[in-house]
Amino acid sequence: MPTRHFSHADAAIAVGASKSSLLHAFFRRDKATHQSGILMRTADLLKIVGMTSAAFTAVIARDVLPFERSASGGWSKFQVEEAIRLALFIDLTAKGMSQGRASALIRGGFYTLLDFLNSKPAPPPGLLFFGEVVLRRSTSKKAGGPKETAAAVCGVTGQLDHALVQAQQGLKGNWDVVGLTIVSASHTMDRILPNFIETGLATPDLHQWAAFMRAPGEKQKWRGSE
Repeated sequence: MPTRHFSHADAAIAVGASKSSLLHAFFRRDKATHQSGILMRTADLLKIVGMTSAAFTAVIARDVLPFERSASGGWSKFQVEEAIRLALFIDLTAKGMSQGRASALIRGGFYTLLDFLNSKPAPPPGLLFFGEVVLRRSTSKKAGGPKETAAAVCGVTGQLDHALVQAQQGLKGNWDVVGLTIVSASHTMDRILPNFIETGLATPDLHQWAAFMRAPGEKQKWRGSE
């Protein structure tokens, strides 16, 4: 892919707000406040996200599930958020990201997405993207050779460059983008929404999540998503 070059000074035009304004307790970082009342069985979870039982067992054995063991159900009962995380995991690995890297990204970076959606003012209308950027420091005699780092990126379609700048906040010097894997988080949510409905798990909490994630097929709207 073409190399993108940014300077540390560019961070001033980063997309969204640097601090979240959590306006709805349902989607706060605190796990206990944004998990839904749905408890689905493993079979339902796999049908909803489109994963085979063998693949799920292998992911557990490799310790690369994109969420912690559920306090409410261990490996047998799951929440809507866990289904969303697993669906994102499937979509990211389908783009070529390793399972280990996708798991680590979602375990930490999913909160970056929540913070972005809760930022004040609300993000502009549009579908959401989510993924990871790999950055390499430009070489120089003082830099001591190349150095790489990775960061979660998210934002609204059409504002990728701003999101890449946001990912570099706190980094000193000039950095090049040497790797980028992103998926449409809105379309990921839209992909699994009909499966929830078909499974009989279409609760108000599910539709709140679908609106929050800006799923194109969800009629209910979240702030800033119109």
